[in-house]
Amino acid sequence: MNRFLLSSGAFVVCVLAALFAIPRFVDWTYFRGVFEEEASRQLGREVRVGGDVNLELLPTPTIRFEQIRVADGAGRTGESIFKADGFIVWLKVASLFKGVLEATRVELTRPVLTLAPDSKGGGNWTGFGENRPGLVLSPGSIALNTVHITGGAVVVQGANGKKSIFEAPTAELSASTLDGSYRLLATLSGAREFRLSTARPEADGTVRFKTVLRALQSGESYSLDGQLIEPTGKARITGELVANLPVGGVQGAPGTAKSDPNAGARSILDMRASLKADTHEVSLANLSLSFDSQGRPQLATGEAKFGWG
Repeated sequence: MNRFLLSSGAFVVCVLAALFAIPRFVDWTYFRGVFEEEASRQLGREVRVGGDVNLELLPTPTIRFEQIRVADGAGRTGESIFKADGFIVWLKVASLFKGVLEATRVELTRPVLTLAPDSKGGGNWTGFGENRPGLVLSPGSIALNTVHITGGAVVVQGANGKKSIFEAPTAELSASTLDGSYRLLATLSGAREFRLSTARPEADGTVRFKTVLRALQSGESYSLDGQLIEPTGKARITGELVANLPVGGVQGAPGTAKSDPNAGARSILDMRASLKADTHEVSLANLSLSFDSQGRPQLATGEAKFGWG
């Protein structure tokens, strides 16, 4: 996402001045090839815009793209690694004169990110955006106030061709600069809410983050405070996982339902573990499960490991 916005920013800077001299009603689709070439150089993947390209200066500098596709470098999924039906950016004029590209609002319509792990521990994301040429703009000179996402989805495709699809009907993303930090709030299908916050990448590319997944009806929640290592290579995650899981009503002894205020109440199963995950498996060390049963604390410990299906 940030590489794509950098490419868009470079394109805007190159043509923005021309907007003062060229009539407002211009078929900017003529410049589609310029954008595709610049974006492809920055991402290291072929970028194509199948629809219109429009730029406007008044009343607010705005850039629009339709039918964006970023090629899957591995070529194993037969689909784009990223695609979106629409991409619109509204720019803040005052910031442009300071050499800063500040997007007051961004809209992404039906974006789909397709991830395909491989047998070597990497995937179709390996090398994405690496060894890019010099940029007209630095990541620190681009700010995102609000990115509105509608109809988004993340697709994970296994080696056997099986797909897992995570749909987000609505989401909002923000970042002070493209260097980070990022904040994401998404409403997922199945009445679930997902929150993500990240720090700036470290010198080796490691990204620290915290995620919270919450089921709005049942009250289940999962939080992970961790780090993503080698995000453009053999990506893996380490961190501390905490889950709170309602486990149904607590049944009291016969004849005690009226006298015991806790009879029939739901108890909470508290799960904690040190998590390690890569493209092959997930392991949970120092795993503990605890809950209260009729005033008697229960505790189980152990470890677990499972592979991605």
